[in-house]
Amino acid sequence: MKKGLFIVLFIVIANLIYAQSLDRALVSTGGGSYANGSLQADVSIGEPVIGTFEGDDYMLTQGFQQGLMVFTEIENLQEIEFQLYPNPAVDYVTFEFPVNDFQDVTLQVISVNGQVIWESQLTETSSEIQVSSWPAGIYMLRIFADDELQVTSKISKQ
Repeated sequence: MKKGLFIVLFIVIANLIYAQSLDRALVSTGGGSYANGSLQADVSIGEPVIGTFEGDDYMLTQGFQQGLMVFTEIENLQEIEFQLYPNPAVDYVTFEFPVNDFQDVTLQVISVNGQVIWESQLTETSSEIQVSSWPAGIYMLRIFADDELQVTSKISKQ
C-alpha cells in the first residue's frame, strides 16, 4: 500500500514539475524579430499552423506572411446601392446599377498589386465583367462618379 501511494505521489509531483506552461510560443523553422524605435516586426518561416481572426474593427492573420497589403480608405464614400454576382466568380461577374443616371460613372478593377486590370465606362444599368482569364484571388472593384471614388467592393475569383 505504501509502495503504491509513493508511486502515485511521485507521478503527480513529476507531472507538476514538467507541466507545459501557457506562454506564447511559435512553431516555425526560422524567422526573427526586428525593432526600430517604436516599431517592431516579427517574421517567421515555415509555420505549420495558420488562422484568421476578425473583430468589428480589426483582422488578424497569423501564419503565412502577407506579401503586400493594400489599404483603401472608404470612410467618406457615398452609399450607392448595386449588385455584384456571382461572387466568388469563375467566368464572369455581373454588375447591376439600379440608377439610370450613370453619366460619368466608371468601373475599375484593381489587383492586390495595385494594377488596374479592367476599366470601363458605365453605359447601361447592367455590365458583365469577364474574369475567366484572371488568376484566382481577391480583386477590388472601384466605382467612380465624376472622377471621384464613390464605392469600393471586393471581387473574389476562384
